Parts: sequence; C-alpha cells; structure tokens
Amino acid sequence: MVMTTATPMRMTTHMSIHTNHLLILQQMLSPAFPVGSFAYSQGLEAAVQAGWVSDAPQTEVWLRDILSHGSAWSDLMLCAHAVHGRTGVQRLDNLARALCLAPERKRETLQQGKAFASAANTTWGLALIPAAYPVVLGQAIAELELPPAASLSALLLAQITAQVSAAQRLVPLGQTEAQSIIARLAPLCAPFADRALSTELDDIGGFAPLADVAMQRHGGLYSKLFQS
Repeated sequence: MVMTTATPMRMTTHMSIHTNHLLILQQMLSPAFPVGSFAYSQGLEAAVQAGWVSDAPQTEVWLRDILSHGSAWSDLMLCAHAVHGRTGVQRLDNLARALCLAPERKRETLQQGKAFASAANTTWGLALIPAAYPVVLGQAIAELELPPAASLSALLLAQITAQVSAAQRLVPLGQTEAQSIIARLAPLCAPFADRALSTELDDIGGFAPLADVAMQRHGGLYSKLFQS
C-alpha cells in the first residue's frame, strides 16, 4: 500500500509544476492580458490596402515571412536573450528600438512593454524593468522560472494568432480558414524557439522589406482599424 500511494503522489507533484507553468504562459500571452495586442496589425493593414495580401494563401505566405525573416523573428531573438540574462536590459531595449523602422512599430512595442510590465509586476509580484515588449516578456520568463523553449514557442504562437485575428477583419478570412493557417504555421514555433535560444545576438537581423514598407505606410492611411 505504501508503494502504491507514493508513486501517484510524485506524479501529481510533477504534473502540478508543469501545469502551473502552462497556465501562467497561457495567461500572460492571452488576448485578455492587458497589453492591447488586438489593436496592432504590424503593417498587415497597409499590405491589405495595397493589394499585397488579399486571400488566405497570401496571408499565410505573409505571416510565414514575418516569422522567418521579419519582426516576429527579431522579437523572438530579443526575448531569448532577455531570458538568458547575459545581455543587459538597456542594451536589448536600445536594440529593439533600433529595429523598429516605423514610428508606429516603435510605439507599439514600447506601449505593450510598459503595459505588460505593470500588469505582470502587480499580478505576480515581479520587478520587471519597462522596455520593449519582447525584452520585458523575457525578463518575466526568467523571473518566473518558466521553461525557455516552451515560453518562446508560446510567444510565437501568440504572435501568429494575433496576426491571423487581424487578417480575419482585414482580408477578410473565414473562421475555418483562419484556424487552418494557424495550424499550418504552429509547427514552426518549436524549432524557431530552439534556434533563437542558440543564436548569437549579432545574428538578429532579418530581411522582410515589404513588411517594413507596410509598417511605414500605415501612418499615412486615410482610414484604418489598427494602430500599426
């Protein structure tokens, strides 16, 4: 009887730790967490108005490029190095600002970072330093001792989901089309997270010129739904 009782107790403890990490990640990356992620399209709105993105296949190609070479990859790298803690927050924040080629994009990451730091500090009793959003998120992952690879994978999935949600209103996409795009892009999350954790900061650069142009054009749109 003693042996039978001991085994499930150990398993329950292990499952509880894993589940707590998962639930914290889901909470901090949820659309309900007060950072206003729903308000930004990161240039997608301008791309749709320019005719560069007009259906589900083009939306998927656009997002795949952002993940592989654009702002999503840069954010993932910044977050990974904030998790490592080997690079100072100020240096990472300066780099994050420099990578924002459009004023709206810079305002987006700084506003989200400030909002995330305030909410996370209050919610979990942390001492996060306000900075660009991925830098603050990396600090939180480190302070809460969340698993780095799983956390970065979750960040990437959250970015995919937010962009697909924006595309539903802009392209537009149907609900099933949107979920199919997320399902096809989701397998990229884990390998990209591993890559970000093992890549030197000097290799952060990408090449997504149309996305950069779209973010710069957004400020001049006559009418718009999103802030970037």
